[in-house]
Amino acid sequence: MSAGQPLVSTRALSELKDEVARRTRENLMPVAGIRAEDAEQALAAIKSLERDAWAQAFAEVADRHLDRAHELEPSAPEGAREEFRHAWRLFNFARWPVENTPLKRYLYPRALAAFRNHGRLLDPPLEMVRIPFENEAIVGYLRLPHAPRPAPLVVGVSGLDSRKEDVMANAGACLSLGIGLFALDMPGTGEAPVALEPGAERMFSRALDYLARRPEVDAGRIVIQGRSWSGYWAAKLAHVERDRIRGAVVHGAPVH
Repeated sequence: MSAGQPLVSTRALSELKDEVARRTRENLMPVAGIRAEDAEQALAAIKSLERDAWAQAFAEVADRHLDRAHELEPSAPEGAREEFRHAWRLFNFARWPVENTPLKRYLYPRALAAFRNHGRLLDPPLEMVRIPFENEAIVGYLRLPHAPRPAPLVVGVSGLDSRKEDVMANAGACLSLGIGLFALDMPGTGEAPVALEPGAERMFSRALDYLARRPEVDAGRIVIQGRSWSGYWAAKLAHVERDRIRGAVVHGAPVH
């Protein structure tokens, strides 16, 4: 299917727009976290099922939040933080479920930038980590609670159409319990440096090597969490890294 062809759908445009609006109101995937009023603005501008029409409409609303974030940051960083978050949510849906057109490939880095700007204004702040790996880099996000030190850690892995930003957006649940979160894209998606292939778990092993050298992390209390397709990788690591992890959460893997 070419970039200009419409999405394959059994629903009329109006039905699909109504479903997206419903999911936004009920905070359901893939639009969880997007404000209903933002979705309404984007949906009002969409006139076809063509994928880039949807991407463009949501990106335009994201741009408005991005402009507002930059305006607010010098005087109201907390407000800017939330505007960056809204921009990320919208850019993230614009590139969803996969970056398979030139426009979506353009919007994905904008989603990353908005999220990272949001993250640097958090308390505790988001740390972007780059781990050298096979002439490339593993890109991850780390957030640690203020205490304890060293902190136990969950390594969260995104699914097929989610990204590590979606994982890290839920870090509050861990931090409130004194647990850190390290988020990665699963192989073959996002910024992962390896394809979805046999042996790709070596990427996670390298990440564990790195985390073991971080004095703020309790290397003896690391758990792997996988969701959807990445549940497979959590199960795999429960076997191949059984001496280095304390547990594995395999969430939804049988779906794939």
